[in-house]
Amino acid sequence: MLFQLVEIRNILDVTLSTLLILGYLFIAIAGAFNLKREEKLNGSKFFIIIGAVEIIYEILKFRLYFLILTIMGYTILSMNMTYVIWNIIPFIISITTFGIFIIILGKKNKENFGKKLLLSGIFWIVYSVIILIKNMILLPFPLFPIPPIVVITFEIVAVILITFMVLSRIFLLLYASKISERYLLISSIILLTASIVLFTP
Repeated sequence: MLFQLVEIRNILDVTLSTLLILGYLFIAIAGAFNLKREEKLNGSKFFIIIGAVEIIYEILKFRLYFLILTIMGYTILSMNMTYVIWNIIPFIISITTFGIFIIILGKKNKENFGKKLLLSGIFWIVYSVIILIKNMILLPFPLFPIPPIVVITFEIVAVILITFMVLSRIFLLLYASKISERYLLISSIILLTASIVLFTP
């Protein structure tokens, strides 16, 4: 039974990673197709940057994970390092990409449904910053004892914040729909699906 659960979890991880890479690829394509169409999407180069940065991280994280374990083995330090790669670095990156850059795009397109991008970026930053703080405190092998009440509180807050992440993806989807950008629409649908897969029990 345990092995079946592990296998299911691995399948979900691979599915999630595939969906994310596809979503990032389409968001970069959307930016590339609109580089010279400022009347439709102003500042589309930011979408290219978002897609490229996220794809690079998503590919490298697996290599770094196995490299660290191969060199260092299963030690306290290596487990904390791999935890940082999987649970801290991605949130630092996404605060910039799907947070700050999306807000910048919202401001650049404020006359063209940009408010939806602004809301997407704001919801994403709130979600990512709090989850980042939670993950930095709740290391697998913490540097100092963590009171159980702190752990429970963070876990409850994390569940509530799932709503913020989903809302962020929904507003990105609404923006893509409003400006009728096909590739951005595909990207936002994939990323919303990935958000659902991420929190599959």
